Amino acid sequence: MKLVIFGRNKEIARIELYEVLSRMSIRFSLDYEEDRYWIISCEDETNINFHEIIQNLAGTLRIVDIKQVLHTIHDLDLEQWDLYLPKKYNYAISETGLNEEERDIVTEHAKAFAKNTNSKAIFKNPKSSGKERLIDPSSYISWNLEDGVEYVYFKSKDGDIYSGVTEGCGNTKIFKMLDTHLPARRFTHGTSFRVARMMMNILDLKENQTLADPFCGTGTFLIEGLLQRLNVIGIDNDSELVNDSKQNLHWLKNEFEINNSSEVILGDAKKTEFVADGVIFEPYMGPFLKNIPSIKEAKYIWNELNDLYNETFANLSMNLKLGNKVVCILPDIPSTSGEIFKLDEKVFESNGFMYTSLPSFLKTSAKIKYDTPDGSKIIRHVYILEKV
Repeated sequence: MKLVIFGRNKEIARIELYEVLSRMSIRFSLDYEEDRYWIISCEDETNINFHEIIQNLAGTLRIVDIKQVLHTIHDLDLEQWDLYLPKKYNYAISETGLNEEERDIVTEHAKAFAKNTNSKAIFKNPKSSGKERLIDPSSYISWNLEDGVEYVYFKSKDGDIYSGVTEGCGNTKIFKMLDTHLPARRFTHGTSFRVARMMMNILDLKENQTLADPFCGTGTFLIEGLLQRLNVIGIDNDSELVNDSKQNLHWLKNEFEINNSSEVILGDAKKTEFVADGVIFEPYMGPFLKNIPSIKEAKYIWNELNDLYNETFANLSMNLKLGNKVVCILPDIPSTSGEIFKLDEKVFESNGFMYTSLPSFLKTSAKIKYDTPDGSKIIRHVYILEKV
């Protein structure tokens, strides 16, 4: 039994996890869910490398091996957990929902376990507030908890305490490295690498298949595609951005010794032909908005975008095969009147695309609201579509 803790954009993160486990032919049942927590059971869990799995995920913060399900904290017994730790290690405690007495008890148990095993254990205690205390991934790595232990306690609404140790922690190191080392990075262009990876995992292409991005910008999706050992094709109508993409892809392929093909074309998303197994993009979304536009301005912006997207999907339809997927971010435009100009979904239907079917336990459609932390004035959704 595993506890899965999702980060921001939990609906997208759930779909990402489902797609990755499905790709690996790992069958699982969802035993319990609450907010951004899942309790799952997988077939043949002992032969699954969850540490490796989470390294390829962007929306999952932790995968925890459940050792005990406690009806009361007084049932806690670390001696039953079969923990094999070195004689010298660091440890930390992450928890959600415990009261002060319960926090004290789990802390004392961890100290007692170290003493009883004659270990030199150093407690790493982060600053925390509120009902949740979760070690951030950078601290998990810097404290070397991978070679030590992170105890995790999740108290559910029904009072049960799911207790265990971290088996895999999400690693943001690659995203930070790309943000600081890419030769051409424009922070006004491009999706975050974290969201790009989630979307790429949802697109679900296999190694050496071909990915296309018709609005490639500085190449964020192309970079993630190459990291997943895909062949990539980027299209953009801005020659400077095309050059930026080429620089970034050249650097990446040398840095990571990637041999997959990459091509960046100065072209038009509405017209340029390509051959690919899947498409992913975040397109032009109108002018940068410092304030929510008036209804007249919003309508004008949306009419322009609607024409662009309709012609883009018409071109995608001409270039993709039946069953090929499209994962993209598209906007709604709010106005000061309160009216929101939403995408006319005939853009998909009239061009031969439909929403991908998702299992009911995910409790979401293939259109998922995507909240950005930058205070953007437009409303974004991730769309998961396929050619029919």
